[in-house]
Amino acid sequence: MNAQVNIIGFDVDDKGQEQLKAAAEAGKGQYFTVGNKVELEKSLQELLDNAVQQIEENFTKASNGIEINYKSVELQQQVDDLGRTFDELSSEERTIFNKAILSLQNQEKIDRDKAMEIEDLADERLQALEAFAEELENEAREKVKNKRESLFKAME
Repeated sequence: MNAQVNIIGFDVDDKGQEQLKAAAEAGKGQYFTVGNKVELEKSLQELLDNAVQQIEENFTKASNGIEINYKSVELQQQVDDLGRTFDELSSEERTIFNKAILSLQNQEKIDRDKAMEIEDLADERLQALEAFAEELENEAREKVKNKRESLFKAME
């Protein structure tokens, strides 16, 4: 929280004004000196206007931050969905290989040793596809994270 100490001095001597100015500066606020009711009301209105402006700016930043977080989560979910789809397709491909190997064995076009050799190659392919998908997912997650961070920095 960014608190400010604003001070209004009314009928204050020079020494008192200096002390009040120092207190306002230390409190990251402003010092106002007023000599009558009109000046007091004007100073209060200025402080109120500044406070309202700050609230509006904070609200806008908060709204933008919520939207950035929402979009980041949405993109992360899309990355996860794509990763799952890729894994499902890879597994389906492996199932097709298994069926083809079994069919070739049943037709006696390949023997058990050749079938095992082909299964090993299919396993290697599945592992390579899974590693590739994981790498792509990690890159996509990193891009989403970096974009989110850059948007938050731009709001500062």
